[in-house]
Amino acid sequence: MFNEMFNNSPKFTYNADNNTYIGITDFLKDHDKMITYQVHGMFVTKNGKYGPSGIVILDGFNLRVPKHIIKAIEAIRNDPEAVKLVNEGHCGLKFREYDDKNGVTRMTVDFVDV
Repeated sequence: MFNEMFNNSPKFTYNADNNTYIGITDFLKDHDKMITYQVHGMFVTKNGKYGPSGIVILDGFNLRVPKHIIKAIEAIRNDPEAVKLVNEGHCGLKFREYDDKNGVTRMTVDFVDV
């Protein structure tokens, strides 16, 4: 009975045990925002200081992404075909600037095909 509760959870194959957690601003201090980065997995933490937080697994990093990306992460995690494509290396991440409702320029991410 209890095993069945976890049979449908996504299985990303990349081992992120030694990854460093990092925010977008800090990540972009040493990385090019114009590059497409390979995504190895993703999840949502429920216990963050400011509530749920989206995490995207990159090479060596667990990247904290804006809250509005959580719905996309959940959709990908709930789609077995999407999880398979992530594991096969077909999901990328690009950075994109946008202006918020107060006119402040912010950085977000988009998932893209690779």
